[in-house]
Amino acid sequence: AVVYCIDLSSTMKYSLSSGEGSRIEAAKKALWALYVLNKKFFPNDSVYVVGFASLASLVKPHDIPYLKTFDANDNFLHYTNYQSALRLALQILKKDGAQNKRIVLITDGQPSACFVDNESQKNVILSEKPYSHFYKPDENTISKLEVEKNIKLSNPEQMVYLCYRYKQVDPVIDLRTLQEAKKCRKEGVEIDTIMVSEEEELLSYVESLEKQLKGRAYYINPEKIDRVLISDFISNKKRVFNTRRG
Repeated sequence: AVVYCIDLSSTMKYSLSSGEGSRIEAAKKALWALYVLNKKFFPNDSVYVVGFASLASLVKPHDIPYLKTFDANDNFLHYTNYQSALRLALQILKKDGAQNKRIVLITDGQPSACFVDNESQKNVILSEKPYSHFYKPDENTISKLEVEKNIKLSNPEQMVYLCYRYKQVDPVIDLRTLQEAKKCRKEGVEIDTIMVSEEEELLSYVESLEKQLKGRAYYINPEKIDRVLISDFISNKKRVFNTRRG
């Protein structure tokens, strides 16, 4: 069983360096290819798709080509919360009877949000940063998403800590992200990450995360999607695959 988690945060709508297309278009192309390949070569596998930004939601696979990013008009749903994707994916996989389970994150880089599970966690953050921002979607926002975008948020009552730092990850968010990922690994779920960004700092974060999880980081150049760099922290090797060379 595999859960593909596609990043729908606002930075995913950024144009590629060539000016042709965007990160989200490259991500959807990669995700659709993976979904079709799964269905063709492993028809007995269970395949699920999750879209995530500040919060996550289950996506119907045939809606992949029509996915759109969140932006500032969607309240504060446009941040990047790896934890929301991992938490929903694990909930899905726990209900699946498959022996081998995997989560694949498709993203452009670093998390900028995490869950706050209780008042104690919130107070710890506030003690260090008194002006920190927390968010929980109101009923109007939830209803609007369900009606206009056919999106049903998972755990909408959950409070989220928001902190965007340019090319850096807030220490609290970094810790909570890693803790959630390790919960998945403890349940026997492997985690891989596919990067669709050209920024080295973002790739560096993902590689660091996968190194701690003993997983794999795949870097896809959105302009040369047939060429894939794999950082494999299971065999501790880096490999480049090019489909034109077979």
